[in-house]
Amino acid sequence: MDQKYRLLLVEDDPDVRRGMTLLLGREFEVIVAEDSISGLVAARRESPDAIVLDLGLPGGDGLQFLDRLQEVPSLAQTPTIVVTGRDGSGVDQQALSRGASRVFHKPADWQELTAALRELLSQPAKTAKRVLVVEDDADMCQALAIRIRSEGYLVSTASDGAGALMSARDCPPDV
Repeated sequence: MDQKYRLLLVEDDPDVRRGMTLLLGREFEVIVAEDSISGLVAARRESPDAIVLDLGLPGGDGLQFLDRLQEVPSLAQTPTIVVTGRDGSGVDQQALSRGASRVFHKPADWQELTAALRELLSQPAKTAKRVLVVEDDADMCQALAIRIRSEGYLVSTASDGAGALMSARDCPPDV
């Protein structure tokens, strides 16, 4: 690999973060964040080529991070791999429906993880259509956004007409 891709690692456990930084740093330039908020700030500031994300984060969990990532046009198509210690009903599907490219469970095999990153980074960037969902019921809005994202669309949401107009002005939707 000639180009050293920039990777954002969002992980709250300092030992895991240190270990993953060392292992992934062999092949990628690694930028680290220890919580959801600093992860989103770093993603906007650094525009990484890919993101490795834990789900159990302070400041908003990883699923919320994925939702927020989809709301930023320049980051919505960034390949994101979830590495989580969470088990249970539907955690993989929840992450995938919110835009994650792949899900690994801790402890993740770092060779499989780097192979997945290489594969995702070697694929040409997709350009997805943008959909604006305007719905005043927050639960229905979230359900619609998740369903539409699962079909490969970029989704912005608004809870009223004024919010819809502002969202459409900032980032014009296709639908």
